[in-house]
Amino acid sequence: MGIDVELIKQLMQLMVSSNVSELEFEGADIRLKLRRNGAAPAAVVESTGAQSDRAALADAAASQPVDDNSDVATADVAVVKSPIVGTFYRSPAPGAEPFVHPGDYVTKGKTLCIIEAMKVMNEIESDLDGKVVKILIEDAQPVEYSQPLMWIEPAR
Repeated sequence: MGIDVELIKQLMQLMVSSNVSELEFEGADIRLKLRRNGAAPAAVVESTGAQSDRAALADAAASQPVDDNSDVATADVAVVKSPIVGTFYRSPAPGAEPFVHPGDYVTKGKTLCIIEAMKVMNEIESDLDGKVVKILIEDAQPVEYSQPLMWIEPAR
């Protein structure tokens, strides 16, 4: 069994976006330990497989994006965060018009997006009246609990 680099990348991203500081996994021919001391997790792998597994893991760790705070809102906008882990959808169905666009005015209770979790479509509604400033997630992308989804400038 080789190392699934994409899985390791996802685990590392999950650690960066959550409060998890250490994760350990042991399988038949691999032992993986991820430890987060600062902004990015470090990976240690012990494998009965080839050296290329270690190289693949090192590549996965090196390719992690550095958090540039691009999803940090200013004081004059509200951040809509994901209440669950799942998949973000901007529209009710493939090919349908998105619920909202940047610049749209929304009212409290308006559906902003859908987060699919375990085959259940969860509508995420606005908690306030205001203007959608920015949508931070691309359609059909995975999101984590409490991950910022969009910014709304509250109505005055």
